[in-house]
Amino acid sequence: MRDFFVHTYDLIIRCGAALLGFLGGLGSGQRRGGLLLVLLMAADYATGLIAALKGKSPQTPDGKHRAAVGFQGLLRKAAMAAVLLFSLGLDQLLSEGNHMFYTAVLWMYISSECLSLLENLALCGVPVPRRLRMLLERLARRQGFSQEG
Repeated sequence: MRDFFVHTYDLIIRCGAALLGFLGGLGSGQRRGGLLLVLLMAADYATGLIAALKGKSPQTPDGKHRAAVGFQGLLRKAAMAAVLLFSLGLDQLLSEGNHMFYTAVLWMYISSECLSLLENLALCGVPVPRRLRMLLERLARRQGFSQEG
């Protein structure tokens, strides 16, 4: 049993160091937008979890928290990171350090995460201006969700 905790602790330390290195690399030089995206992803996931715990999730029929839905959200965010890394590789291959594709993909995902974060905040009961709330509700209807609250 002692070996389990020693190995688990070692795994946690290594994963934490890798994550901190990754975030440090995103936050240095011209990659500060990547750090902003990671922070927005974390905030979006956290507020989505809060909305689900409050029973207001548009992702489930009853609005409650489902682990499978949360896992799908994490998979979507991982896919976004993969597309972002692909666009960075495409930049290095085609545009000789211009960062054209990376920047376009990055800001598309930043705007998407901002909208999602705003929707989650509205579901959590944070006051949102009436006009903005109407636009979010229209967007939610187009996506097939009904937003109440």
